[in-house]
Amino acid sequence: MPFVFIAFLYASSVLVTLLLAGLVYWRDPKAKANRYFFLFNLTVLGWLVSLFVFHNADSNELVLWTGRANFAVVLLLLYFLFEFELVFPTETVRLPRIWRWILQIWIFGFFFVTLLTPLVDKNEIIIGPLIRETVYGPLFFLYSLNYLFFGGGGVYVILRKLKNIRGRIEKYQLGYFVAGLAGSLSFAFVTNILLYSLGIEQAAHWGVLAPVFFAGFTTYAIFKYYLFDIKLILTEVLIATIAFMLLSQIFFAEHLWLRLANTLVFGLFCLFGYLLVQGVLREIRLREQLAVTNTRLRELDAAKTEFVSLASHQLRTPLSAIKGFLSLLIEGMYGAVPQPFQEVLQKIYVSNERLILLVRDLLDISRIESGKMIFDKEPVDLSELARSVVEELGKSAKQKGLVVEADLPAGLPNVFLDATRFRQVVLNLVDNAIKYTEKGSVWISLAQKDTTLQFEVQDTGRGIAPQELRHLFGKFERGIEMPKLDATGTGLGLYLARKIVEAHGGTISASSPGLGKGSTFTVRTPISPSA
Repeated sequence: MPFVFIAFLYASSVLVTLLLAGLVYWRDPKAKANRYFFLFNLTVLGWLVSLFVFHNADSNELVLWTGRANFAVVLLLLYFLFEFELVFPTETVRLPRIWRWILQIWIFGFFFVTLLTPLVDKNEIIIGPLIRETVYGPLFFLYSLNYLFFGGGGVYVILRKLKNIRGRIEKYQLGYFVAGLAGSLSFAFVTNILLYSLGIEQAAHWGVLAPVFFAGFTTYAIFKYYLFDIKLILTEVLIATIAFMLLSQIFFAEHLWLRLANTLVFGLFCLFGYLLVQGVLREIRLREQLAVTNTRLRELDAAKTEFVSLASHQLRTPLSAIKGFLSLLIEGMYGAVPQPFQEVLQKIYVSNERLILLVRDLLDISRIESGKMIFDKEPVDLSELARSVVEELGKSAKQKGLVVEADLPAGLPNVFLDATRFRQVVLNLVDNAIKYTEKGSVWISLAQKDTTLQFEVQDTGRGIAPQELRHLFGKFERGIEMPKLDATGTGLGLYLARKIVEAHGGTISASSPGLGKGSTFTVRTPISPSA
C-alpha cells in the first residue's frame, strides 16, 4: 500500500475526529460529557499519530519511543472513555470522589511508567517495511489487567444505564453512543484482526478509520435533540465566512470608491449578522426554557393524577357511609322524622349523591390517564342497556314536560364492552340532553352502520356554539352557556365518556346547528370483539 495513501487514511481520520470533537466542545465547554468526549478524542488523535510514526519510521530509537507512546496513550484513552461513559448522557452512575482521585493517580502514574520505562514495552524490533515486533516488559500483564478493568467497567456502566434510564431522549442518545462504539470495535476487529489473520496485512491500515464511527455517532447523539445549537454554530460559521470574503474585497478593490462601497457593505453585513446571531440565540434559549417547562408540567400532571386518585379513594368511603346513614334517617329507621327535616335530609342526600358521582368520575379519570383502568369486557345487548337508561331518566324528563322518544330495535348484534362503564356514557349523554333542554323533545336511537353500532342522542335544547364543538370533549370544558344552566356541573362527564368510548375502540362526536337549535351526540362502537 503506497505511503501517500496510508498517510491520507491517517490524516482523514485525524481531521474528521478533531472536527467532530471540536464541534462538541464548542457547543458547551462547561458540560462534563463534552469535555470528556473532547479529551477522549484528543487521546485518539495521539494514538493515531504515534501509530503512524511507529509503522513508518526507520530509526530504531524513534520506533521504540513511539511504540511506548502508543501503549501509554491508550491508558489515557481508556480512562477518558470511562469518564465519558459515566456522565453521558447524564451522570446516573456516580463514582465516589476518593475513587476518582485514586484512578487518576493510578492512570497518570502508570502512563509515565509505560512511556518512560521498559517495564511494559521492553523493545521494538524493525522486521521490515510496516512490520514491527514488540518485546513485552514485566508489567505488560498489569497493563492488560488495566485494559480489562476500564473496558469492563465501561460495559458495566452502559448496561446499568440502559437498564435504569427512563427518559426517551437519553435512551436515544445512549443508543447512538452504543451503536458508534459497536461500529468502531467491529470495524477495527475486521480490519486489524480478521483480514490481517487471513494474510491481508494492508487491511490493518484501514483500521485507523475506526474512531470515526464512534466520534460520528456520538457527536450525532450529543446534538440529536439540540439541533438549534448546531443551527447557531452553522450560522456563525456562515456569517464569518461571508464576512471574510467581504473583507478581502476591500483590500483587493482597484478603486477608492469600490473600497468605500465594500467597506459600507461589510459594516452593514456585520451589523445584520450580529442581529441574526442574537435572534438565533434568543430562539435557542426560549426553546430550552420551553423544554424545561414542558418537562415540569408533565411531572406536575403526573403528580396531580396520583393525588386525585389517592384523594378520591379516601373520599369515597366516608361519602358512601354518609349516604347509608341518610337513607336510614329518611326511611325512619331511627324514628319518625318531621316533614321540615325530611326536606332538609333529602337535599343533603342529593348533594351527597352528587359528590359521590364527582368522586367516581375523578377516580375513573385518574385510572384511565394512568393506565390502571381495567375494563371487564363481554358481549352486551346495547339496545337493552340504552332502554334501561331511558326508563331510569324518564321520570325527570316528564317532570320538565319533555317528550322522550327511543328507537332501540331488538335483534341488533351484541358489542364487546364493559357494560358498567359504557352505561356511564349512555347515562351521561341522555342526562345532558334532558338537563339542557327546556322544552321540546329528546330522541334516542340505535342502528347498525356497516361494522359498527351507532348510538345517537338528539335534542331541541340550547345547542352548542361552533367554536366550542372542538373543545367539548376536553377536561373541564363546559362551554359558555353551560355554567348559567347548571352551576353544579364539573365539565368531566363528556371527557370521561370520550375516554371510555375510545378505550373500547369507538368514537364519539357532537354536532349542532348553533345556539338555541339543539344538538346531536353520536357514539360509534365496533360490532366485532375488540380488546
